[in-house]
This record gives sequence, structure tokens and C-alpha cells, in this order.
Amino acid sequence: MNRSTFTLALAAVLAAIAGCGPKFGAKPSADEYRASDPGKKVQVEAYLFDAKIRRDGKPTSFRLHLYQTDTVVAMGGRGYLGKGALKGLLTTDSIEVYFPTRNEYLHEAVRDLLFTSNCTHTMPQLDFPSLLRSLPQEQDFGAGLIVRRDDSDRKRPRFILTWTDCAWQLELEYDHRKTGWRLREVRFEDGDKVSFTAKRRAHKASTKVDRKKFDLGAEPGVTRITP
Repeated sequence: MNRSTFTLALAAVLAAIAGCGPKFGAKPSADEYRASDPGKKVQVEAYLFDAKIRRDGKPTSFRLHLYQTDTVVAMGGRGYLGKGALKGLLTTDSIEVYFPTRNEYLHEAVRDLLFTSNCTHTMPQLDFPSLLRSLPQEQDFGAGLIVRRDDSDRKRPRFILTWTDCAWQLELEYDHRKTGWRLREVRFEDGDKVSFTAKRRAHKASTKVDRKKFDLGAEPGVTRITP
């Protein structure tokens, strides 16, 4: 996969929050939002993040929109990447992203995107949609994933996630809203020359968006890309 394309896909996962792996064919469970009554709105919890990717010391900034329902998170990225730089769907086990300007399409298991060449054990299933609105300590990741909590700022607890024999590190910071704990900031280092940061600019606990947010709108002849 093109390195920049892969990094964008991983960034989309991380804000919801390099390598190889088997193909993942299951479709995200968003059919109920694409089906009948296309003119109706979808009730969501909405986030807006200011995000930045650094590759070999060169920064790229963009805005990342997330629209979360009970089963799926719709994603949209824009900014210096160009209008309509990415559209995506994220579930508990898969990510589907379309890059309109390149007419490229990614559909993989989340765990495969985090499984890099220096990882010697199978990755756990990380439920990124749940990490948007629940603390990591409330999830069962299984053996191998190390979760450290930093309470130096009690109003904004920070969690550092690492995986056995893997070079990457993920930091998640939360603050408390009326509806509970919500993700405020993300930092990711791949252990090499790629990093990703995202800080929440805005949050709406409940709003309605057009169903088109959940339609990737891939053009005919789209190219499937894989790690």
C-alpha cells in the first residue's frame, strides 16, 4: 500500500482513535442507515478533531469528523489533504475507507492495520468505537496489551497502550462530559518515522446528520488497496 494512504487510514482508525495481514471480507453493519427513507436524518454523537500526521518529519494537518451511532462510526476528513480527502466507516472489528481524489478503497480488519512486521503475537481486537466514549480500563483486551494510566491531571486521565513486542504506542486522553467520559486527545507513534496526533475541537452529544454521511460513494473502477 502507498505509505501516505496507509497512514491516512490508520489515522482515521485512531481518531475514532504499517504492516501486513490477511484480507477481511465482512461488511460493516451500516445497512440500516443506508436502507430506506434516504431523506431522513440519522441520530449521532458527533466529534470534530484537529489532526496532524508527521511522516519523516513533514507535517500534514486536516480536520477529522466522526459521527457515531450504536453500531458504526462514519468518518470524513478534509483540510490540507484536499476537499473530500477521505470518507469511511468504522465498526468494532473493521475499517472501510474511500479516498475520492485517488479513487482508492481500503477494507480491512482493525487488528491487521496495527499488526506490524516487528509484532510476534496476534493482535487483540481493539474496539475503537467504544474507546471514543469509555475509558480503556473498562475494556477487556486480553493478555499482551499493556495499559498504563496517568492521573497527574485527574480531570483529564491519560492512558498509554502498548502491545507485547510491537514498536507502536498509543496515548488516549479523556475528559468528562454530561454523558460520561469522552475521548479528547490521541497520540500515536509507530516506532519508526510516522506519528499521528488529534485534539478534539468540538463535540455534540446528540445531533442529526444526513444518511449520506454513511455512504462512501465509491466511483466505478475503484482500486482496492491492502497492507
